[in-house]
Amino acid sequence: MGQPNFHPVYKVKCCAGHVEYKLYIDALTGIVLSSKADVDDDLF
Repeated sequence: MGQPNFHPVYKVKCCAGHVEYKLYIDALTGIVLSSKADVDDDLF
């Protein structure tokens, strides 16, 4: 058996105002792998 394929990724979650952002960033290259923005619907 070979070694498992481990790829480090940063999982980032932050808020600005009423918007929550979620990002997955490659820890080696800094490339954003995915991003998502959610608005707090309770306000509208």
